[in-house]
Amino acid sequence: MQVVDDLYVEQMTEDEFVIYSPLRGKSLLVNKSAAQAVRYLKSTPDLRIQDISSPKLVDFIASLKRQGLLDDEVILEPPPPSKTYQPTGVTLFPTFNCNLRCVYCYANSGDIDKTYMDWDIAKASIDFIVKNALQTEASRITVEFLGGGEPTLGWTLLKRAVEYARARTVENDLGLITQIVTNGVLGKKQREWIVANISHVQVSIDGPPNVQNAQRPMIQGRPSSDYVVETIKYFEEQSYNYGIHAVITRETSTQLIQLVDYFSELCPSISRMTFEPLFTCGRCAYSGVEAPDAAEFSREYVVAWKHAAQRGIKLTCSMARLSRLNATFCGASGSNMTVTPYGDLTSCVEVSTRYDKRAPFFMYGHYDQETASFVIDHDRLNKQADRNLYNLPTCHDCAVKWHCGGDCLARAMAENKLFDPASTERCFMTRKMTIRQVYEILKNDDLAEKTDTTILAIPC
Repeated sequence: MQVVDDLYVEQMTEDEFVIYSPLRGKSLLVNKSAAQAVRYLKSTPDLRIQDISSPKLVDFIASLKRQGLLDDEVILEPPPPSKTYQPTGVTLFPTFNCNLRCVYCYANSGDIDKTYMDWDIAKASIDFIVKNALQTEASRITVEFLGGGEPTLGWTLLKRAVEYARARTVENDLGLITQIVTNGVLGKKQREWIVANISHVQVSIDGPPNVQNAQRPMIQGRPSSDYVVETIKYFEEQSYNYGIHAVITRETSTQLIQLVDYFSELCPSISRMTFEPLFTCGRCAYSGVEAPDAAEFSREYVVAWKHAAQRGIKLTCSMARLSRLNATFCGASGSNMTVTPYGDLTSCVEVSTRYDKRAPFFMYGHYDQETASFVIDHDRLNKQADRNLYNLPTCHDCAVKWHCGGDCLARAMAENKLFDPASTERCFMTRKMTIRQVYEILKNDDLAEKTDTTILAIPC
């Protein structure tokens, strides 16, 4: 008899416990006696059924076997990241300049550096991923525009890059996905061009005007809300494929249900929205804005997640990803290709300048003007790839590790805990939120379907 390796027991109330197998996608709500029985079985992996004297325990074991939570089958775990670097997608930073002065900006955009990317860097980036797509027989490439600034300020380069990528993909019979992450302060012609040429846009907006203008003001503190709302309304009129992303601060962490309702009314066509808690960095040092209390955000997020589901909205957060099973948090573990305005290669969009103390880990190459190509440090890429769950011993016994993937590398590294993420506040929130979601699915029959979650809630 063998207990499934990823079988976990989590206490929810005085006499309610969740038994959870993330790799099987199965969960069970049991009482204290059943939870103790599972813990006993986990502690005695060599126990033989014929040695058990309790008929109740024998029956319970039989029940677990029927439900697929206890058997001898080998469960395939997510593999560690590949150390073959052939990205078919690229994120371009057209500029470090910005027309907003968000009070929490991680990059201090527009204050320190206003550099714009040269065309030869963008061209070489697209040529590189096209070559990789052809070599790996991929069906398409992805070109995304983001930034340590507002990417649409580099408008001429952005348009030229999209046109060039389109020409290269047509020439090589490849598909093309184009994406922009924008603050939404756009002109009429920009909106029209985006709708006609960009596959998907994510608009950063933190809430109604009082919240948006306080947290995401324009230069000299001018309000930005009207501009962003105008952009969203245009996207709605055009039935355009876009999403929204909101940063949650201590001030707004108790308003998550209200934010869901506001965005649902402002953006009636979208089916998904993202709420991320503020991580203290960058401009936070002197703006005074604070991150949410970890326990408060964890509690309020799950309440808002349930509320959003009832409205037909899938509320997402990087620390609550039940539908995802992976050995890494993201492509920062050696597969992302992000190109800064200077032509530096980084695996993390939050580490985009050489003076960032985390740059020696995340930055792995640069554009060489003489050869018109990229110089890549594969040893650094391999070190990034080594940062995965199989090398994080403090994550070994965690029930949500495959959903979390060891959490955000950049934020763990900011706390000097790159290989010990289990002691961070984000780890606390991830565990609280994810297990609570499993519990709520067990208590609400239709919640899994409404939240696009692949968990089988087994009736008691």
